[in-house]
Amino acid sequence: MNTLRDLRPVADQVIVIGSEVPNLSRIHSGADLFVSQDIDLAVPIENLERTDEQIPMLFEHYRQSSDEPSILLPRDDARLEINFLGVDFRSQDLDDISLHRGRHISFLAFGTLTLIKPVDLTIEKHRFRVAEHRSLFLEKILTERSSIKGERDLYVAALVFKEIQSPQEIIHMREDILALDSERKFFASDNLASLILMIEKGHPDLRNSVSLLKELLAGVGLP
Repeated sequence: MNTLRDLRPVADQVIVIGSEVPNLSRIHSGADLFVSQDIDLAVPIENLERTDEQIPMLFEHYRQSSDEPSILLPRDDARLEINFLGVDFRSQDLDDISLHRGRHISFLAFGTLTLIKPVDLTIEKHRFRVAEHRSLFLEKILTERSSIKGERDLYVAALVFKEIQSPQEIIHMREDILALDSERKFFASDNLASLILMIEKGHPDLRNSVSLLKELLAGVGLP
């Protein structure tokens, strides 16, 4: 929660994505939280200038990474690393990747992040913009797996899926995948299969999701 409180100056300019999304949903319910080492923030590129102006307000508790201009590192163990990514909602190209620079932060904007639909969530009387679960799940299963980030994104997809297991949501997820072009449809199917295998092999806490994930995989009509 310390990191969320620190982010209040930019809360209306960014979208919380990644593994902190299911945690934010669980705060109100009192359910156990997932362990997270960082928080990912998507910055709509039209908000870059305003967000960049507020970054110095975070320097009391964070410092800029010398290796990655998109990362703020915490100065103590009570806070999370902050990762900034860009999103250009005007773009229709899911393959698009572009670099955006500010004085204090710079980041890459990824086309797949345009799939994210932000929703408002009030925490401690403060409004945050958070990725809607189903849209975040879709974005994560379209991520390349040939990297550590790819493996991490599949795990985030599993955490998000655990929060939205209902027959109606499965129907909507199937429709989301079937609306993709044939290449991405196959890619999503392949990632779903990998996600099921990952859970079965190493995440017993998430195994309740397997039957519904298999149902979703069968429903998209791909092997």
